[in-house]
Amino acid sequence: MISAISIPKFDANGKKSGDVKLNTKFKDLKLNSALIKQVIIGYLTNKRITLANTKTRAEVSGGGRKPFRQKGTGSARTGSIRTPIHIGGGIVFGPTKARNFKVKINKNMRTKALAQAIAAKANSNETFQIPEVKLEKFNTKEALSKIAKHSLKEGSILLVIEKADQKIFISYRNIAGLDVKTASGITCYDILNHDNILFSGKSLDIVKNNLN
Repeated sequence: MISAISIPKFDANGKKSGDVKLNTKFKDLKLNSALIKQVIIGYLTNKRITLANTKTRAEVSGGGRKPFRQKGTGSARTGSIRTPIHIGGGIVFGPTKARNFKVKINKNMRTKALAQAIAAKANSNETFQIPEVKLEKFNTKEALSKIAKHSLKEGSILLVIEKADQKIFISYRNIAGLDVKTASGITCYDILNHDNILFSGKSLDIVKNNLN
């Protein structure tokens, strides 16, 4: 049974200076795969953008007059070229942009899944707190130097910052395998989808408030 998450704290030189306790309102933070799966599927589904869109007979272009006489042609007796039986006519029961894929995931489920994801990463020594990342200008080299001194596991990196900062977003976007998210916007999908999680400055305090 885990009620608090211990995350190592590092200084600007990459040396460990202690541990930070991340308390949550949940008594058990053992990874619940069923919960995690449900929340992640809901998160990805809600990001889905409907692109497929077909037109009904009311939306396709075409004349309103009868295309040929009623009898004697050997064809179906249709009154418009916009009917579905004609090439270029409307589509019956086709996909439309009006289709809604939204899935409701309640707040308690999202919060618990996030807490479990952070706990799992912390137990695997893949979560760290580092000094606040500040940039005076748009500079990828300077941005990289802010995290280069930390001994990280090989793989992708998620940098969690306190609030949105264009200098940080733009400076880090050129670094392959590194993503930047705000503390209030991270999800369990973001945490589990990266090999290293870096909490910058007071971003961990924001996460702590969201978990209680």
